[in-house]
Amino acid sequence: ELGSTKNLCLPGNVVLSSTPALTTASGRTFTWIRDGVTQVSNSSTATTFTATAAGVYRLEVRQGSGCMRFDEVTVNAGSPLSVTGASRCGTG
Repeated sequence: ELGSTKNLCLPGNVVLSSTPALTTASGRTFTWIRDGVTQVSNSSTATTFTATAAGVYRLEVRQGSGCMRFDEVTVNAGSPLSVTGASRCGTG
């Protein structure tokens, strides 16, 4: 599971990863997709992905047996709000 919606301050990034963390088991591949466009394809090591733009991110995990699981998360982007030298973006 990739979790709930993430907020991203621009310029910046947010690291996406599954929970619980996935391992690079033999025969397992990871594909990361943003808004329908493949970002990383069939990687045996891409258990995390660094998002630098807003969009809907999808992680597809395939086993050597042909079984596939996936999850999606939305990343929202905004500009940081500057207040008396402090900077904050998003909610929470």
